[in-house]
Amino acid sequence: MEQWFYICPGVPVFALGVFLLLRACWFTKRAVRVPGKVMTFKGARTHESDSRRVEFEFQTLEGRPVTAEAHLGQAGRTDVGVGDDITVMYDPNKPTRARIDKKGLRGYQIAWMTVGLGSFWLLAGIFGLMLG
Repeated sequence: MEQWFYICPGVPVFALGVFLLLRACWFTKRAVRVPGKVMTFKGARTHESDSRRVEFEFQTLEGRPVTAEAHLGQAGRTDVGVGDDITVMYDPNKPTRARIDKKGLRGYQIAWMTVGLGSFWLLAGIFGLMLG
């Protein structure tokens, strides 16, 4: 009976991971890439959490200046600093919805981790049902 303890949370966590993965893929495919510049960092980085966000600016293809923010994720693993030139991916329908086009900052990591966690719970529950 405890197998359902793994299956019940596994299904929604796996579904959430797939949703996040599809959303990241959709955004990456649809996004327009333009040059930009890192302006400043906001938030704090402690030994317990990393809530830093990066503020950057860029111009849309139409020439409209935009300032946007994005979560840095594993900020210690990125080479982004104030004043750095970057490539920005933005949604042409909502330019303030933008991300830095750099590995680790595109939104795929959390999606794959969520899919993996949901898969683990599902497989643990299924194997438990088969063996149990």
